[in-house]
Amino acid sequence: MSTAQKTIPLSPNYEFNVRNGSMISKKGNEIFLENRLKDLMALLISNKNEVVTREEIMNHVWKDLIVSEDSVSKAASDLRKFFQTNHMNEFHLVTIPKLGYKLEISQSKATIVRNKNLIKRPLKIIGFALLGLIISIILIRAARY
Repeated sequence: MSTAQKTIPLSPNYEFNVRNGSMISKKGNEIFLENRLKDLMALLISNKNEVVTREEIMNHVWKDLIVSEDSVSKAASDLRKFFQTNHMNEFHLVTIPKLGYKLEISQSKATIVRNKNLIKRPLKIIGFALLGLIISIILIRAARY
């Protein structure tokens, strides 16, 4: 990611302004991240869908300052809260245990809803099949008596 590029499209609903560290909605609303979250977001975006190690985060966000891994965990938690508070549901900061974090961005809410429905449909079919089987067993047993 080059800092010469002012904004980076992230999803159909948002882009990230690299220079001032803001998220800009398609409606034009601009929400600013604090500096450490801006730096974390920039690093995660430049490595989208890839694991960024805790050490890489410490070096990029805090540069020459010595910080503990708790600082990284707190920043990750704060970034998740930022997404949640601002209803940015397409952004998911995934913890990769013992390694670091990965930013995943859903491209549309329709895709998420469609995927949930694909999971529900087979469960309904299985449920109805089991119900039919149970009723059949009950009827067969009742016919024997």
